[in-house]
Amino acid sequence: VGFLNYHKVPFPVSISLSLCSLALSLSLIGIDGLVVDMPIRTFVVNLLARSEFAEIILDFGVGFILFAAAMESDIRTMGQRWGIIAYLSVFGVFASVVLVGGSLYGIFIGFGFFLPSWHNFLICLLFGSIVSSTDSHRFVLDALTSANAPASISAIHLGESLFNDGVSVLLFIIFKKVIDAVGEETVENIWQDVARDILGGFFIGVLVAMLFGQMMKQVRQPNLNTLLSIVLVLDVTMIANRLESSAPMACAAAGLVLRGYFFEKLERRSQQELDIIWVFTESTLSGVFFLLIGFTIVSLPFSMPTFFASLVAIPIVMIIRYATLNVLLSAWGAFGGDALHKSTAAVLTWGGIRGGASVALAMSLNNYEGRETIFSMTYAVVLFSLIVQGLSLPSVFHWLYLPEQYKRRGSMKMAAQKDEMLNRLVGAVENSPQLAALLESRGIDTESLSRMSEHSESDSRASSPAGSFKGGSSTPSMDSDHRPA
Repeated sequence: VGFLNYHKVPFPVSISLSLCSLALSLSLIGIDGLVVDMPIRTFVVNLLARSEFAEIILDFGVGFILFAAAMESDIRTMGQRWGIIAYLSVFGVFASVVLVGGSLYGIFIGFGFFLPSWHNFLICLLFGSIVSSTDSHRFVLDALTSANAPASISAIHLGESLFNDGVSVLLFIIFKKVIDAVGEETVENIWQDVARDILGGFFIGVLVAMLFGQMMKQVRQPNLNTLLSIVLVLDVTMIANRLESSAPMACAAAGLVLRGYFFEKLERRSQQELDIIWVFTESTLSGVFFLLIGFTIVSLPFSMPTFFASLVAIPIVMIIRYATLNVLLSAWGAFGGDALHKSTAAVLTWGGIRGGASVALAMSLNNYEGRETIFSMTYAVVLFSLIVQGLSLPSVFHWLYLPEQYKRRGSMKMAAQKDEMLNRLVGAVENSPQLAALLESRGIDTESLSRMSEHSESDSRASSPAGSFKGGSSTPSMDSDHRPA
């Protein structure tokens, strides 16, 4: 798929892999329905029943994906925007989880698909935490740069995507722990387990990453540094599991520390090797998990409530995401925060691509009632996110940002034409005494006309080279507000 994508189809690799996984899943469904002697559905059911995919994915898969995402995100590029990033991530994810879960619960109860129960409400909240995770993809940042979006938007998108993963995993751990422990543990014991998972995982990741970072600084072999980064994830995962803490949280913390405080201290070849291996790891694992969840859905019998839930989940997730961001950004500006571009909420909504992290969290669920519904809804939301949102990103971002550039470009073109006409008039006056006398008879002072021309030229020189255009080019400049990430 990657080879064909490179030579034939100009799509991002993650989108091509998801399309391939969808095609394989649909092919299996078709073959299973047409060929009676080839019971593919039964084979897939038996394979998934014998395998421990949930344990493997939760113990290793989620951790590797979160570490890879952290390694692709340089936290120092967020600069002074930590406040707005943390604000949007924490309050945005909490609000999104509650609203998505509550809305779906109300719809399912209203249509009679669910019975009112605490367990079903927790299932809906669990799904809300899964789809609130947004991945930071390079093609999103490339689309923002191509549309000449402000650098602040790119930084906010990068930071919010990274922190969304952390907050979503945190809430996922809480809801999963509560669902698994209902009727078995007291509320106090549940919250003790949650605190040990989150805080323990964070400190394990930070401490082990600092140890490995010091080791990697003293190594001048790129291959060895790559191996050390992989061993770091494995060690963090095993230590966290041994101490009954959250391995995904530990891996995310380790990736942030290694990328933010040690990456620039490594030699350049090691940096390049690490970038290549972890981009490859994230893309590969995301594709594998997407294929696995497709196989899982193939193994499930068709259910109208599940199909309805999958269709309803897509608009609910998108609308609530946009509404939540709009309210939070309005409140941020009303209480003295930095003013942001009016399209920030739309950019963060349409650019918030769900991917490998959401699929991995869904695949890590235990086998209890409602698991199949979460699989189907997650598959639908991620599929829509990667294919519809991913393929339309350049067009949407250009529609949001480029009209202003065209407008500015047109106004500057008119100003340049006005200056040229004024200069020609002044030159004609200087060469024609009759024209100067005619203008003075009409009450137009030729000396004032000359001063106006000089003032207009100085304004054009001050705005054009250092402003939105350089050297008379029609290409927008990359100043502090429009410099690509």
